[in-house]
Amino acid sequence: MAATPEVDDFDENLYISSGNLVNPVLMTEAEYRKAYTKAINLSGYATYTILKNLTFKTTIGIDNNDAQTNAFWSKITSTARNYAQQPVASIFQQSAVTINNSNALQYSKKFENKHDLNVIVGQEIYQNVSKSTTIETRYFPTDISAEQALANMGLGSPPTGAQQARPISNEIPANRLFSLFGRVSYSYNDKYLATVSLRSDRSSKFKYANGALVFPSGTVAWRFTKEGFMKDNKFLTDGKLRLGYGVAGNNRIGDLLYQQLYGVTGEYALNHSVLPGYAPIALANEDLKWESNISQNIGLDLSFLNNRFQLSVDAYKNSGKNLLLAVAIPPTSGYSSQIKNLGSTTNKGIEVQLNAYIIQKKDFTWNSNFNISTNKNTVTNLGTVSQLTRNSGWQGSDGTDDYLVKVGEPVGLMYGFVTDGYYKVDDFTFNATTNTYTIKPGIPVNSVYGVPQPGMLKWKDIDGDGLVTADKDRTVISNANPKFMGGWNNQFSYRNFDLSVFMNWVVGNDIYNANKIEMTDGAFPSLNMLEFMKDRWTNINDQGQVVTDPTALAALNANAKIWSPVRVQRYWLHSWAVEDGSFLRINNLTLGYSLPSDLLKKIKLSRFRAYATVNNLATLTSYTGYDPEVNTRRSDPLTQGVDFAGYPRAKTWVFGVNLTF
Repeated sequence: MAATPEVDDFDENLYISSGNLVNPVLMTEAEYRKAYTKAINLSGYATYTILKNLTFKTTIGIDNNDAQTNAFWSKITSTARNYAQQPVASIFQQSAVTINNSNALQYSKKFENKHDLNVIVGQEIYQNVSKSTTIETRYFPTDISAEQALANMGLGSPPTGAQQARPISNEIPANRLFSLFGRVSYSYNDKYLATVSLRSDRSSKFKYANGALVFPSGTVAWRFTKEGFMKDNKFLTDGKLRLGYGVAGNNRIGDLLYQQLYGVTGEYALNHSVLPGYAPIALANEDLKWESNISQNIGLDLSFLNNRFQLSVDAYKNSGKNLLLAVAIPPTSGYSSQIKNLGSTTNKGIEVQLNAYIIQKKDFTWNSNFNISTNKNTVTNLGTVSQLTRNSGWQGSDGTDDYLVKVGEPVGLMYGFVTDGYYKVDDFTFNATTNTYTIKPGIPVNSVYGVPQPGMLKWKDIDGDGLVTADKDRTVISNANPKFMGGWNNQFSYRNFDLSVFMNWVVGNDIYNANKIEMTDGAFPSLNMLEFMKDRWTNINDQGQVVTDPTALAALNANAKIWSPVRVQRYWLHSWAVEDGSFLRINNLTLGYSLPSDLLKKIKLSRFRAYATVNNLATLTSYTGYDPEVNTRRSDPLTQGVDFAGYPRAKTWVFGVNLTF
């Protein structure tokens, strides 16, 4: 009689019969990862007064970071199963050095107590250099430990016909930035204020002809409360009107993508041996240049009742041009995508901030800060096309495009089918002789999922041709952009106690809950699904018998609330998986107590304060996932609001003491 495995023993037979399921505790213990980091961060500055109003300042910073990550996969992991079920270990080492230096001259002078002038000119350099090495060894002895393998990377012995992994080294070309800048600030009687800046940056990420860009910016302000017509005003303490304009650049892409780069990523066979070969890393684009963003804003600052209430209102328009994006290209080129300067967007919005000192008494105070903002994003140009689709990527390499980018519409449009419940028995004609169901005329056929049957997922036929297809019946089903967002911070003090409460909220955004799609489709046998699937349509009764009779099948599913799991080759987005992501979060709550001053003098302390803080105390939301403030597909800014395997936000408690001697 075979011995029954212990609960925490790996059962090979169960693994095979269950579709590769492994006890998650065992899998956690089977994978090992440990990271080591050493960092040296140095910074400093020196200032020299050349003349009375002229100073020179130099600043330098050096960061030297070394990191090593050791990893190990035991025999039960999927990594080891790719190599004859023998353990695999790797050592990844990376070093990076960053140098930053700026030098500036500053001239400041006041004239006749009315004119205030400040001029700065300077230069700045930035350089980052990094390199990495990866050593991987496969085919270790079956029962070796992680520590033994990582200490003896030469122990792996490949079987006949197999090869050991080659070491990989990579030295990233230096990322350099050279900048010249200047700024002039002037104010007259603290009534009229102006600042003008000019900056030029040259980046090594672009070829010389495209590497430099000039970024002008400026603001002007009018403090109208200092005008003569406001001299008798007692209600408005301060009032200022602001106008601003500026250009900023973005060069956050890979290095030297304007040149054709090669890496030792290919292999070829020669004389019965597999040899390494150079292969292109990416398709070069010599026309790459800076992405730029033009910002325009008008603002109003008001203070009332001797600064007891302060209000700021800003309206802005930001225009992004020559956006740096990975764009899909025809696979006949040998590549799937290429970095290009493609398209432009605009963002328009309003921001409001209110600060109030509501109660200011001897024993009790209450200060409050409130802000709210709204933003409208619009795609204004996509080059030669008016729209394109994007793949969020959570489904893997065979995923479908599930986002739409369209001129005149915002970024973050989710693109899929409209859920229409599931097929009922009444939608079919039943043939008792063959025990088959044939869909009735006029009922749309979901051709993506094959031949419809009772209990199968149903989507709307958008074009009305009677056939639900991916080409004609997908549409924009949601928008990841919120209607508005904000925060509210309140600070209270009562004698020696203090309390602060910070809340933030988002209203009107949609979340693409991909977990609902994967965890309800029955793709993997013996894998638990989400709880609400217990009320799914079923074709099997309590006796384990398959039910085909229409009357009996309808009675069996009289209380069914959702379709029967069905799996096709791809995951498709449909509106059922989209949820409202609005929330109100109590983000931070802190309670403190400070010892009174007379007691502090006795124990010879300047200050003693004990406090307790809780972060992420509570969240009010209708979203069914772990966290409504989620975006797990951050690599593509065009596919916002996806939740797939996102970790829940932790609730943390902090207790501390502040001492001043």
